[in-house]
Amino acid sequence: METFDFKVRVPIGIHVRNALMLSQKTAQYQSDIILCRENRSANAKRLMELMILRVRCGDEIHFTIEGPDEKKACQEIKEFCEKNF
Repeated sequence: METFDFKVRVPIGIHVRNALMLSQKTAQYQSDIILCRENRSANAKRLMELMILRVRCGDEIHFTIEGPDEKKACQEIKEFCEKNF
């Protein structure tokens, strides 16, 4: 299992467009990818679940990645977040 934390820096947070980009990115991996904000969690591959989290600027989010390609997924998703969020 791989995990990492990330603080959202973009003023609009993770809105529809950003959530769509994230769900498309995470769908590339076989591993299960869970995104948590406060006490709520979502499957990062599912757009509607990401939207329900209502991630805003300044929020700390936590990723948990578990599966056959978890190391690669963790590294690439972390880089994706740093570039886009």
